[in-house]
Amino acid sequence: MFMLGDIPILSSVYDILLTLKAELQENNIPLLKDINAPAYEGQDIQITCPFHKNGQESKPSCGVTTREFKRGGRVIKAGTANCFSCKTHMELPNLISFCFGKDDDGVFGEHWLLEHFNDYEYEDRGKFFNRINPSREEPTEKVEYISEEELASYRYYHPYMYKRHLTDDIIEKFDIGFQKQFQMHDGLKPFDCITFPVKDMSGRVVFVARRAINSKIFHYDAGVNKSLTYLYEAKQMFPESTELWLCESMLNALMLFKWGKPAIALLGTGSKQQIDELKHLDYRKYVLCLDNDDAGQRGSEKLSKTLSNYKLIENLTTPNGYDVNDLGTLENFEEFRKKLLTR
Repeated sequence: MFMLGDIPILSSVYDILLTLKAELQENNIPLLKDINAPAYEGQDIQITCPFHKNGQESKPSCGVTTREFKRGGRVIKAGTANCFSCKTHMELPNLISFCFGKDDDGVFGEHWLLEHFNDYEYEDRGKFFNRINPSREEPTEKVEYISEEELASYRYYHPYMYKRHLTDDIIEKFDIGFQKQFQMHDGLKPFDCITFPVKDMSGRVVFVARRAINSKIFHYDAGVNKSLTYLYEAKQMFPESTELWLCESMLNALMLFKWGKPAIALLGTGSKQQIDELKHLDYRKYVLCLDNDDAGQRGSEKLSKTLSNYKLIENLTTPNGYDVNDLGTLENFEEFRKKLLTR
């Protein structure tokens, strides 16, 4: 495990590099031809250097650290690359960005790591771009449903629910709850959170998503199938609707339900699996209501492009820098209120 800021990345550096190599190959990028595993714990991984000879050197000359350590008063992070031939020194997010041709100080690399290797995410991810390969979102082979006993243990109210503009009616219908001191992994500080049961199309709860109260962390259990969240509820509550609203987070979808609109949460900006599902649902129209930031705008463009041959598409943009839940009450933004209520 190593830290990306204050976010723990739980996979080994070696596994990350192997995944990176596979994805580079899928995108016809001929880098990281050789990745030699360390012979013993703590030894550097040896890779063919991507920084010189167009990444085509005959023998690996670049070492990548597998653990964090101090040297000369400096902290060397796990995943730091250091080439003995060209003397390039670069941390893992920057290395990933470089391999994909991005000169962005590691921003793309950070996003890539978060999309592929963490099992929770920050709600505020406006600086990130869209993922390249959604293959890690494939569902697990065996689904274990959440028991009624576990769900009952979360059925408490908390003031944070109302801070995020949820009503008693929505809290009850969607079984929103509260869990005290949830711990993601051993050694990590636990936190209080709001719980969101997620159902499959039979109405069975397949996992519980969590949103920290005192930080912007959303947590999803590793291996869950983040499909079209709240599609079951949309079908049950609006059985005659021919349109469906698409947004990013569960809080955004719940706000739309509160306003009388059938909605789903993509838990992001839309994966290939989700887009394939959306193509074949029995709705005539999708209303895109993603966040009005860089990532949301890119996601809306992607959804419009890939779904326009299958469905009618309308893009309803929130005020700049806001998502649906930020609006609080409709009266706060008259222009958006008119767009919503006159449709």
